[in-house]
Amino acid sequence: MRENILNSRIEIQSVDIDRIRGEGFTPVDMHVHSQYSDTHTKVRNILKKAEKLGIGVAITDHNEINGAIKAKKLAKKQQLLIPGIEVGVKESAHVLLYFYNLGELEEFYKKHILGKLSRFRYFRTKLPINELIESTENYNCIISAAHPYSMSKFGIGNVIKSGKIQGSILDSIDAIEVINGLVSKKGNLESIRLSSRLKKLFTGGSDSHVLMEVGKVLTYSESDDADSFLDSIRKKNNFVIGKRKNVLLLAAFSSKTIEKHLRSVIIKRAPVV
Repeated sequence: MRENILNSRIEIQSVDIDRIRGEGFTPVDMHVHSQYSDTHTKVRNILKKAEKLGIGVAITDHNEINGAIKAKKLAKKQQLLIPGIEVGVKESAHVLLYFYNLGELEEFYKKHILGKLSRFRYFRTKLPINELIESTENYNCIISAAHPYSMSKFGIGNVIKSGKIQGSILDSIDAIEVINGLVSKKGNLESIRLSSRLKKLFTGGSDSHVLMEVGKVLTYSESDDADSFLDSIRKKNNFVIGKRKNVLLLAAFSSKTIEKHLRSVIIKRAPVV
């Protein structure tokens, strides 16, 4: 059943990639995690899965860009990649940043994130959200609030409710992640309402931590390269489709993630390659 009560361009339902591509659209999973973040999924396998499905991908690791760098090195020329990162701010909210080219992402990371990493590197940095947003002013990127109403404390909607962040911060954020593969239908609907109420841009992604979930939530548009794809989001010419992942896979994701998080507090982070 189509969930289009609030926005006809956003559908909470299973993905039909053949239908999307057949209608002339290019689909991209805009929220995927790799071995360089809180999972063991290899970048090479993510790219193979994306190619098999016929989708583009944004590897958005937590406070880390090695996955995005690796993807650029390994990807075939025709594969659509969106350079990205998921930054955990000091107040615990998670924010997705999408860049038009990898060089800008690398420069941004080295200048503004690398020196702000905390011991809990996958959870958050030492960077307050105001400083994060200010640091993007000289970069061509899209800022999207990740999973605003997830059951965890890392959604900006929940952090605002807790009083750690002022609601006015949303004025400085470009987009809302309206469908996230880890979030319940209720939480995703709340995110859609937030996007609609504030007239924000919108993105969606699987938040995949296991290979099987890559492509289960997609952002799609008629654009077929990174620049025009991000431009289509800026113009609200994109669509988002997908729904929460299988409960059993959620359990698999949780076990892998907990293990990586525990290891991260005692193992020195890998250098940028």
